[in-house]
Amino acid sequence: MRIKLLFIALTLTLSACGQSTESKKQNSEKTLVLGTRIYLDQPKNFKPSQDFIGFESGQSLIQFMELFGGNYNSNAKNFTKENFENKGIKVFDFQELKIDDYPAKLAFLQGNQNQKSLQLVFGDNEFSVMVMAFIPDFEKDKIEEIKKALLTIEYDKKRTVDPFEIAFFELDDSKSSYKYSKTVSNMFLYTKNGVKKDHFTGESVYLVSQIPTNRLNMSPKSLFENNLNSLKSNGLAISKREVTDRKKLNGFKCYEELIIGTLNNEETQIKMTSVVNGTRAVLINALVKDNFEKTFMEFDKLTNELKMK
Repeated sequence: MRIKLLFIALTLTLSACGQSTESKKQNSEKTLVLGTRIYLDQPKNFKPSQDFIGFESGQSLIQFMELFGGNYNSNAKNFTKENFENKGIKVFDFQELKIDDYPAKLAFLQGNQNQKSLQLVFGDNEFSVMVMAFIPDFEKDKIEEIKKALLTIEYDKKRTVDPFEIAFFELDDSKSSYKYSKTVSNMFLYTKNGVKKDHFTGESVYLVSQIPTNRLNMSPKSLFENNLNSLKSNGLAISKREVTDRKKLNGFKCYEELIIGTLNNEETQIKMTSVVNGTRAVLINALVKDNFEKTFMEFDKLTNELKMK
């Protein structure tokens, strides 16, 4: 199984997104990376991915991530040749350059034993962007094409991104008091009355995370266990697990449990639901910190409305 992005934020620092607006670069001949403010010359033989933010060709992929909650100075300070090498990563090339007149760093690395990686970070004192390309050795002829494309990137600060451009799912939140609030990468956050702020530590939140895989119709329980292990490694102590009777969600296979325990020394209950549709899946983490029965009623109203695309 190849999971391209699996990140459940336990301490949330997210930035709000809205609907797309017209801007000077939307008429550019370059290709817009949906879900971002990034335009570039689309690399030859690559197509926009249906599973993540970026492009893919064969087994090679290029992912784009806007690193909310920081800026270039904070997010790129540890992006150095020395730090890569200290982690045992082979560095073939490392450059400091400009991308669309923004300071940038570009690294060409040994991804794993049979894979190379190009990693780019750029931005200014207001934002930063991370681009990661992974190329298996049997497709190494694509490396130069990808690098050439990355150097054509333009970033449009004036474009307000509609996060649902890249959503695997639809969710009507009109029946619940918890409304859509923010998105970062493949994670969608719903909060009480849709409130937007920098931190939600200690509060009940509803998270929908998109998980693309390369295994067709994989087991929802397998995805569930991977997610649960991730939460446990981030401090979730479990005292009780209860399997619910939900086996299907609006026609799609799913698996659901109620998890009772502590997180960051707080009593926490999580109704965790995994839903699979082909090679796409979503993981719902409904985290409740207090007023458990009433809050779960509101969260169930959201889950009941989720439909896969």
